[in-house]
Amino acid sequence: MAARAPAPAAKWPPPSRRRATRAPLPIAAALAALVGVQGATLPKVEVNLRNILVDGQLMYFKGINWNPVRRGGRLKDLDFRGFVEADAELMSFAGINVVRTYSPIVDMDVLDALWRRRIFVLMSVYVSAMVPISDVLKPVRA
Repeated sequence: MAARAPAPAAKWPPPSRRRATRAPLPIAAALAALVGVQGATLPKVEVNLRNILVDGQLMYFKGINWNPVRRGGRLKDLDFRGFVEADAELMSFAGINVVRTYSPIVDMDVLDALWRRRIFVLMSVYVSAMVPISDVLKPVRA
């Protein structure tokens, strides 16, 4: 019996439900925080259907959640600055190109260290109802 070729994968959503959009992305907001990087030019980020394009190229996210706390520490012991150099080096070596944080990074030196290795940051600014809504704009404006 001859082997049959696999059926082509169905595209989702079906054409009738697809819509092109150029809406702003959370990643674009995170990139805006990188303007202070010395000599950096920010990439053009856009949405095309279900794809994210960076400088016209399809971006594949190879990411991790990053919340650097020393062994035995708690969330209040969060230390982005203390871990960024060693962690970013490991991330870069492993091919990581995106990190997601549980708390906002407002330290430009930390953002610069990640950006030097072309690591994008998807930053949460409101993760819990325990934070008053009035405090949401503080990290965005930092």
